[in-house]
Amino acid sequence: MKITCNIIQDMLPLYVDDVLSVDSRKMVEEHLKDCEACREKRRNMEEDSLPSFAQASENEKKAEKEILLGIRRRIRRKRLAAVLICAACILGAAAAGNYLYYHREVYIPYEETGLRMEGDKLYSDRNWYGRIRGIVTPDQKTEFLVEVETCNVRREYPAEEIPANRLVMDFGAISSEGGDTETTIPTLEKVYYLPKEYVDFSFSDDPEEAEKELKELEEKSFLLWEKSADNRGETTEEGSFAVSTDPVRYYNGKTEIRTETGSWKIPVGSYADKNGYVYDASGTCIGVNETYRYVYDPDALG
Repeated sequence: MKITCNIIQDMLPLYVDDVLSVDSRKMVEEHLKDCEACREKRRNMEEDSLPSFAQASENEKKAEKEILLGIRRRIRRKRLAAVLICAACILGAAAAGNYLYYHREVYIPYEETGLRMEGDKLYSDRNWYGRIRGIVTPDQKTEFLVEVETCNVRREYPAEEIPANRLVMDFGAISSEGGDTETTIPTLEKVYYLPKEYVDFSFSDDPEEAEKELKELEEKSFLLWEKSADNRGETTEEGSFAVSTDPVRYYNGKTEIRTETGSWKIPVGSYADKNGYVYDASGTCIGVNETYRYVYDPDALG
């Protein structure tokens, strides 16, 4: 049987796609050697098939590009997350370090403070700078002392760098003599050392609640000093005075008072009691108004 062009052309698509058997392929190739029409047909078929391959290749490239871009985006997100986590860790460590060094206060038990009382005077064999602080009752009669320290205080004020028997406070004195002695409040009648659980305590603004808090603190705190009856100043004869804690009027910051050493203006918020003792807004005695020390005259205060 003669192999016609129709038969070859029917087989050309399979030939172009390279799916013919070896014998069939040889038969088509033998025919193509002598038939220009079939060769032309084959060339057309091959040209028509090229765009599909090219399009397929382009699609594959786009798909690969998208995959690579997706991988790159994921890597970038992971790197950014790692940087943010690292920065957060650094900031957290810095904040924690700052708190631990400058702000974290360690309570110092009374036995470790080096404090001791001798009469009305409080002495210390240990550096109290930056450590001691006091909480005063609203009536200025009771004070609660406590010592705490931070790492910074321990470094700046080493406990060993202090002479023995250093005077800290003299509760029998009207005011501090200066130097490194802490200022005391003349109206004080009792001084305690606070237990650990009350380090950050502050009295309530409600008088009744403050009274309850005072009783609780006195029960749990260590009594350091109590004013003796001989020092309470019960007489009002000339040359002596009766201690009073009642503030009579606040100074406006413009009033100038006269003392034995000269004149000075009292800060805003300061007040005086009936004996002329002048206190600043924190309750610390800052001087004596000699003019009104023995004469109670509220109208004289500015």
